[in-house]
Amino acid sequence: MVVAQALAMVLPYVAVLVGLFGLRSAWAALLLYNGGMLVFIAARGVRFKAARFGLPGWVVACAIVVSAAAGPVIFFAADMVSSAPWPDTLAAVGLSGASWRWFVVYFALVHPVVEETFWRGALDERYGLLALQDFAFGGYHALVLALFLTPVFVVISTLGLVAVAALWRAMRDRSSSLALPLVTHAVADISIILSVSFIVGAH
Repeated sequence: MVVAQALAMVLPYVAVLVGLFGLRSAWAALLLYNGGMLVFIAARGVRFKAARFGLPGWVVACAIVVSAAAGPVIFFAADMVSSAPWPDTLAAVGLSGASWRWFVVYFALVHPVVEETFWRGALDERYGLLALQDFAFGGYHALVLALFLTPVFVVISTLGLVAVAALWRAMRDRSSSLALPLVTHAVADISIILSVSFIVGAH
């Protein structure tokens, strides 16, 4: 099982390298990644536990508000952190027009559910403050972020994602449920992708 989990954590890197850098297709990268995750989830027989947050209401509210703030932070910081015009970068990997609009829908509604079920559901062992899977989660994002951000902000963002991954694991462990990690992950992804849409639309 340890070998299977290690191979599973390599999956996003392969998907991004093949799809995004090899085929120059964001859709190929995303579907390879999500498809591989679904296979691993099915093999592990993951089932959703009771849909309950299992934490005090104020913790839930704060977690959702902070997650929703991810998009506005990106929107206002974009000019400072960008390494190239984002519309050009997105178009170079096949995301423009209808392709981009469908990508936004998929990324907002489907991707966070699959990703959270994989990282905090199928890879469900308990660890301490930080775990290898937290670094694997943050690290694969660095490959994507390198297309959009300057190197300094790639490092800062990646370390932030490692911390967020550890926080989502802690939420799962304290509540014995994927509900709060899944909801906050979805809120963050929706906030981010909508903000990027506004940025792209402004150019």
